[in-house]
Amino acid sequence: MGSMRFVREGLKYMLPNKKGVFVFIGSVGGLLGHLNTEATPEYIRNLSPDEVVIATGAGPLLLPIPGADLPHVSNAHDVLGGKAEPAGKVVIVGGGIVGVEVAEFLTDKGLACTILEMKDSIASDLGFYRRILSAEYFQKVGVKCIVNAACKEIRKDAVVYLQEGQEQTVSCDTVVIAAGARPLPTEELCSACDERKIPYHIIGDAVQARRALNAVAEGVETAIKI
Repeated sequence: MGSMRFVREGLKYMLPNKKGVFVFIGSVGGLLGHLNTEATPEYIRNLSPDEVVIATGAGPLLLPIPGADLPHVSNAHDVLGGKAEPAGKVVIVGGGIVGVEVAEFLTDKGLACTILEMKDSIASDLGFYRRILSAEYFQKVGVKCIVNAACKEIRKDAVVYLQEGQEQTVSCDTVVIAAGARPLPTEELCSACDERKIPYHIIGDAVQARRALNAVAEGVETAIKI
């Protein structure tokens, strides 16, 4: 089904504590990995590495609409990361690749999902064949997809959206925001490197939220340069 599913299963064995950060330190003898270690500015100052690769990733975009901060509202990052557990009827705001992954993930758990998407189609950022597979799966498990729908407000038991100028509502028990991502702040890490005159490279979603292929390619390119 979804590609994120395979990644999550693999990470269960690689990272027992999902909250941890894996810091790799290069040396003549190879690589030394530090699990559950946050790469703070102070850590960089004390370690004084020869070079630093900043790949801190991206965080979820917050929707500036009423009700986005209600307790039954979570974001896709927390749901896929196991920090939030939606229940009952779920409305997913955002029908791009992340929203699709969330819908597949939750329907696997037996939850009923509805996707709201502003564009005129679901999963428009997916490849052709992947999009077909997702559409077939959604039809099989009964995921409801509402397109041309701009989320206007989140209420305790419903989501309000505009579609063709008309205000509509869809009932729900929980809501998941999957409306995109933005790079996490890197200024403090960069400043720590600048203080010690340590060369650094910013790669992956820390530059711009994209796909895993982009991050892997930039990681390879950076490793070759170093």
